[in-house]
Amino acid sequence: SASDAQVSGVRATLSYEDRDRTTIRVDGLDEGENAGGGPNPVQLTRGTCDDPGEVVFELENLSGATSETTVDLGLVALQNGEYAVQVGLTQDQPEVIACGEVPQESPDDEGDS
Repeated sequence: SASDAQVSGVRATLSYEDRDRTTIRVDGLDEGENAGGGPNPVQLTRGTCDDPGEVVFELENLSGATSETTVDLGLVALQNGEYAVQVGLTQDQPEVIACGEVPQESPDDEGDS
């Protein structure tokens, strides 16, 4: 049914700005996946994709398939906490169409690609 929206994954990439600021880049949503006819709103929430909590920051709307926002939260705090990035359908329809959990450790630990 239409209410069983398939939630696809997005990738959240964190970039250290300074001790209290992190840039969150969200990508991985297929171009054209937006059925809402407007920019997809993006939010950083506490919790996980399966069990989201309160919204911590409203991130930049997706522009095409990406969004980049600098938030007043340090990289260590983001990685040590439990956070998820949710992409909604439209501002008027907050139905979540994509979600990705904030990685718990730095991508640098996985070896350079």
